[in-house]
Amino acid sequence: MKGLILVRGAGDLATGTILHLHRCGFRVLAVECAQPSAIRRGAAFSEAGSGDDTLGAALMKGFVYALTQLDTAPDTVLLYNGGAKLSVEGAETVNDLRLLAENGTEVLTCGTCLNHYGLTDRLAVGEVTNMYVIAEKLSGAGKVIRP
Repeated sequence: MKGLILVRGAGDLATGTILHLHRCGFRVLAVECAQPSAIRRGAAFSEAGSGDDTLGAALMKGFVYALTQLDTAPDTVLLYNGGAKLSVEGAETVNDLRLLAENGTEVLTCGTCLNHYGLTDRLAVGEVTNMYVIAEKLSGAGKVIRP
């Protein structure tokens, strides 16, 4: 195993670099501040885009439903940061995510995110994952769609 690398900032942009370093044999220690900023807000929150939160939540619900109507369902749905709230008991998107899962779509929710929001025991669909897997899925995807 190679040396230890300290990465200051472990947000959505850093995870790909962290994964690459890990795959190259380095030990990686990633640290993050208590209130990290989201560079790519539209990809990091449980609502689509930025602006009015109520509208954003409605758009995200519509987006997840639209995924069920595609001719070719996505291979994987990745839910992280506030998106983790979409796969838990009581979320308006659970039935659509279940339909996707029943038709072969892999639904993965960030475990750190579920823990942060106190939702670890409320996952209603899919499996718990981590940012290494999320980074691998994103980097290996032929196409990534997001609201």
